[in-house]
Amino acid sequence: MMNKELDKQLCQSYPGLYRGRHSPTERTLMSRGFACGNGWHPLIEVFSELLTTHNPEICAVQVRARPVNAPL
Repeated sequence: MMNKELDKQLCQSYPGLYRGRHSPTERTLMSRGFACGNGWHPLIEVFSELLTTHNPEICAVQVRARPVNAPL
């Protein structure tokens, strides 16, 4: 799991995209937080900027790293 400081920074920088971060799990898996290590933060930061620039209404429902051996 991503540490609390990086999680908070992403949610503050992109409140629309991560608006479900503190919603019930029944509504969105974002309530579980960013299911990836801290090393993913720079990539998620860039991706969040691109997504919100392209579509300000977009909302993330889950952010997680895919296990290396998982099929695509």
